[in-house]
Amino acid sequence: VLEHLPAKDGEAAIENLCRFSDDILFSSTPFDYKEATHYNVQPPSYWVYKFAQQGFFRDVDFDGSFITPWAIRFRRRKEPVHRLIREYERGFWLLWKENTDLRSLIGEMRVQLKQTDSMVEQVNQMVEQIHQLQLRNAQLEDILQSRSWRALQCLQKLRHLDFSPLPRFEPFVFSTTKKEIKDELFPEVKDKDSFHEKPDK
Repeated sequence: VLEHLPAKDGEAAIENLCRFSDDILFSSTPFDYKEATHYNVQPPSYWVYKFAQQGFFRDVDFDGSFITPWAIRFRRRKEPVHRLIREYERGFWLLWKENTDLRSLIGEMRVQLKQTDSMVEQVNQMVEQIHQLQLRNAQLEDILQSRSWRALQCLQKLRHLDFSPLPRFEPFVFSTTKKEIKDELFPEVKDKDSFHEKPDK
C-alpha cells in the first residue's frame, strides 16, 4: 500500500517495517498511475533498492505471484555480498534460460504454423477443384439425359443404316427404324398404347 503515501512517508514506512520484522512480504502496484490516491507508483527495482538500504534482500526462491505478479519477499540478510550475488545470479540464469527456450519454441511454432497455412491453402484449392469437377459432371449428366442428346444418338445410328432397296423387307426395316427413334426420344412413354405403331398396309 506504499503507493498511497508520498515518497518520504513511504521511506519512513519501510524503515518502520524493517525495524520490527526480519521477513516481509511486500507488494506495490507498478502500473496504476490513474488512481487518484496513488502518490508514489514505482517499479519493483525502486522498492528493492529501498529495502536493500535497510539490509533486506529479495528471496529469489520465493514466488509471490499467487498474490500479485510483482509481490516480493524481503528477508534480512547478513551474509557476505558474494553469497547474495551468487543467489541473484542463479535466479537470473534460470529466468534467462527459460526466456531463451521459450523464444526458440515460439520460432519453431511459427515455422510450423507457416507450413500448416500452406497445407490448408493446398487443401482449399483441391476442394475447389473437386467442386468444379462435380459441377461439370452434373452438367454432363443433364446433357446425357436430354432429348436433344438422344436425338443426336438416333441420327448417329441412322448414318450407319443401309437404305438401299430391299424388295421384300424394306417396309419392316423402315418401321423398325421409326420405333427405335421413338424409343430413344421418348423412353418414358415407349410402352404406352398411344405410341404403338400401326402396321403399314
